Amino acid sequence: MEVISRTVAIMQMISSTKDLIDMWPSRRTLANEVGVSADRVHKWALSNAIPAGFHAQVIECGAARGFPVDADLIVKLHARPMVNDFASIPEDPR
Repeated sequence: MEVISRTVAIMQMISSTKDLIDMWPSRRTLANEVGVSADRVHKWALSNAIPAGFHAQVIECGAARGFPVDADLIVKLHARPMVNDFASIPEDPR
């Protein structure tokens, strides 16, 4: 139960990839820590997505700064919204 409430609290604080990126003092700082250009981090923020190949590095760098970043958060930030209205899904014509 404690883990779930912690995850909810984190998701309220960090609700987008841009929110996660903005936790660093600057995009250049994150870029230096991850080993990419500041322009690349800027593109991540604009697209609201961090390429999968950098997830582990962002988690490590965030954890080193004491940020509440883990794999669950990264997955949730990159997940597509689920379709709950099955009535709006067209039937297969076959």
